[in-house]
Amino acid sequence: MLLLKKSQVEFQDVINPDSDRPMPIIGVLYQNRLFKHLKSFPKDKLDSTRQLSHQLSLDPTAVCLMLEEADRYTVWSQDVKLQSYEGSQVEGSNTTSISKINYS
Repeated sequence: MLLLKKSQVEFQDVINPDSDRPMPIIGVLYQNRLFKHLKSFPKDKLDSTRQLSHQLSLDPTAVCLMLEEADRYTVWSQDVKLQSYEGSQVEGSNTTSISKINYS
């Protein structure tokens, strides 16, 4: 369980290729690993954020991040099925090119 600042990660569009209808979602890239958003908490709920992250970390195969943003905390879970997504390539693409997005 890591508590990171927004400046320490890169936000990008990702897709889950195993999904019935692959649609881009916002993901986080950290140390060449892709993470999907699980939950957001108000800034005054750091304890709740830590509690969820701790519960997730009880699974030895789970890797999660806590991200401190200006107005909230978010929890992200690594998902090895996620792929970087480039806007023109939704279906049938195995390309892993990176498309930066504005996340605020």
